[in-house]
Amino acid sequence: SSITMNMTDGLTPEDWYDLRASGTTHIVSTSGLHVLIAALGFLFLLTRTELPRPVQIGLLILFLLVYGSAAGLRPPVIRAVIMISVSLGAYLFRRGADLLSALALAGIVTLLLAPWSAFTLGFQLSIAAVSGLVLFGGDLSSDFKGWSAVRIVGDLFRRYMRTAGVVTLAVTPLIAFHYGEVPIVSVLANVLIVPCLGVVVIGTMASWVLSKLPWISSLILETVVKPFIWWIDLVIEWAARIPTLAVPAFHAYWLVVLYAACFALWRPRVRLPD
Repeated sequence: SSITMNMTDGLTPEDWYDLRASGTTHIVSTSGLHVLIAALGFLFLLTRTELPRPVQIGLLILFLLVYGSAAGLRPPVIRAVIMISVSLGAYLFRRGADLLSALALAGIVTLLLAPWSAFTLGFQLSIAAVSGLVLFGGDLSSDFKGWSAVRIVGDLFRRYMRTAGVVTLAVTPLIAFHYGEVPIVSVLANVLIVPCLGVVVIGTMASWVLSKLPWISSLILETVVKPFIWWIDLVIEWAARIPTLAVPAFHAYWLVVLYAACFALWRPRVRLPD
């Protein structure tokens, strides 16, 4: 539940240390990544149907609202659901999605409801990771229609690999600022973990939807989700045992300079006319 629903109350101090030392804290703090994974999984199912695109988008937004409610309407989840729902809603008005504006709106709503969240690591990690995905995560708009299974799997694998690298680089400065250390194997750890998050999130969601059929729900958890959870735990424990790189204390203003420089490297994706 800590991965899929952002419920971290049951994590021990040792768990938090392992997550921090391995550079994988975002898998329980950065719910935008998880909502995006859940959205992509449900969108994949919708694109296999003949439903009109507006109906698909409406169903996807409804799914995200249910997901947000199931996750306890926690601020990180609400923020991610608002962002994706606003972005998808643009298509209903024949407009292109402006993900940066949607992220800004989600952040503003969060700060209006809970101003103190600006000082929490979870909020900062979420904004940094999702901003990195929006700016440098690549195109996620393929609908997979007419694609072979091999091509779909290959494309998803490529996206997950890119996501792992982008998220790691996006959150590393914050980890360095708050903890004074940088995990030297964080990129490798995330490359090994991020592809599994899709299976864990979607599998857990499927189990939850089928909770009225306990034997099917349990079968999904035991045969599909549990092996990937075991692998994630194994990677985190291994990565946490590798010494981290100490970083001298620095002022928070350097984060502004660093992220501004990263933003300057971004180039908008120009969609060529058909």
